[in-house]
Amino acid sequence: MLYKKVKKIILESDASLEDKLFILLSGVAIAAMIIIFFVGIFIGESFTDLLMLGGAIVIAGLLSAFAVLSHKIGIMAGVFSFIIVFFLLPVTFFTGGGIYGGGPLWFLFAILFTSLTLKGALRKFFFVAQVLISFGCYGFAYHYPEYVTEHNTTVAYMDSFISLVLTMSAVSIMITFVLRLYKLENEKSQARKKEIEELNASQNHFFSSMSHEIRTPMNAIIGYTTLAQRDDTTFDELKSFLN
Repeated sequence: MLYKKVKKIILESDASLEDKLFILLSGVAIAAMIIIFFVGIFIGESFTDLLMLGGAIVIAGLLSAFAVLSHKIGIMAGVFSFIIVFFLLPVTFFTGGGIYGGGPLWFLFAILFTSLTLKGALRKFFFVAQVLISFGCYGFAYHYPEYVTEHNTTVAYMDSFISLVLTMSAVSIMITFVLRLYKLENEKSQARKKEIEELNASQNHFFSSMSHEIRTPMNAIIGYTTLAQRDDTTFDELKSFLN
């Protein structure tokens, strides 16, 4: 049921572009986190990092499902963004090796997520917040490296590479989806334009026909009236006009 509802909202409904992108990107983010979770087990990520990532997967899944089923996608997009920006990104940055892990790449994904799923002042707020939080994470990790969970060279390279591939995949999916949406909207717009043009042509034909049908008897009436108003018109002639 959830899958069918998601598919209907994304491809068939009149929901806003932001709502459709939220559903798509939240799904991509959850899938990416699940992949990172199992890869993290394989490459020996820290228990804290895996615990935080597992909790994030559960919370993100519940929020996304609630957003779709309750039709409160706009509100949940803000809640989702808040958790990502103020909780998930900083924690995974420090528990995932800092600049030597995949954390920095997910800052990029978070910027894309909030920019595409939020609107107006809220979008600007989260953009500024992410810039400040990323600056704070880098600065704090630089001055207090002991708070960053260290990665050995192998784990650092694998974590960074996997995060890079997943981020590129997410961006590619997002761009492909947006282009498809624009194509669908353009097709709908062209179809509506064609319907309007056909309606206008039908109306013009109708009014043209009506004008001709009305003009012909009116011309006869006007002509006979003019003849009847002549001074030399006899009663018999006037009677013949009326007949």
